[in-house]
Amino acid sequence: MSGPPCRQPVPTDLLRRADAAAVMPQSRGDGRRRRRIDGGVEPDVLNMREATAALLFGLVTPRDVIALAADHLATGDDGASLAALAALYADATSADVFDLSSAALIERGERPLDRDGEEVALLALRVACRRFLAGDWKLRSFSSWVHDRIGHTGPDAAQPLVDFDDELDARNTRDDREYATRAVGLAAAFLAEAGGSADDAP
Repeated sequence: MSGPPCRQPVPTDLLRRADAAAVMPQSRGDGRRRRRIDGGVEPDVLNMREATAALLFGLVTPRDVIALAADHLATGDDGASLAALAALYADATSADVFDLSSAALIERGERPLDRDGEEVALLALRVACRRFLAGDWKLRSFSSWVHDRIGHTGPDAAQPLVDFDDELDARNTRDDREYATRAVGLAAAFLAEAGGSADDAP
């Protein structure tokens, strides 16, 4: 099989972290618990573009992206790269999945995923915010992830959530109820601004 179009080297540090996350235990509150993508349940990953970004941030595994590709085929999408992605073996690496997923996006007429800009971080943060709002992440797990993986050098749109983790670290009380309410508001506001609702799914 020939390589996908427009292939570019994937940052190896991101792929190492994605592969490491893929083999970690998945339990409630650790940020990697996922909802089924089926009848009546809003998924935390809305489309292949988000899934590709989430893969680089360790929020989904290669197997999750492969399964999403199969779902797309089942609902009528096509394309050589999408079909090849859906047919990948279960223990495919993040690099294998990323290359084919990126190629599938291009075949659908979408712009290439901007790995060097802000888009990947913003897409991944959309997934993380949905998981937090769904109760799959506890407050400190969510805020720490945002601070560690997005950080103060990340996109401007993410900075209210990054700064919020700093505020949590400096607080004088261990009562998280007020902070949890504020975090819900910040996460919801980010999704509204970043176009991360289910209505934005293709």
